[in-house]
Amino acid sequence: METGKKEKLKLKVKLAGREREVDYFLGMRVKDLISSLGLTPDICIVVKNGQVVTEDERIDISDDIKVITAISGG
Repeated sequence: METGKKEKLKLKVKLAGREREVDYFLGMRVKDLISSLGLTPDICIVVKNGQVVTEDERIDISDDIKVITAISGG
């Protein structure tokens, strides 16, 4: 048995109608999630368990997370 090696937890996230997995860590915040997806807070809204949340909201591995990106056009 190997010691010192931890299995990475994966958080399932719905983004643009598709499910993605991102690395999860204890104390993760919405802003960390946004960054790991390669997005910025000014172009997306994060919905946690049916509620829109701020960048500073903590995320639990069991949360239902949806990321909605804004599309603009002219």
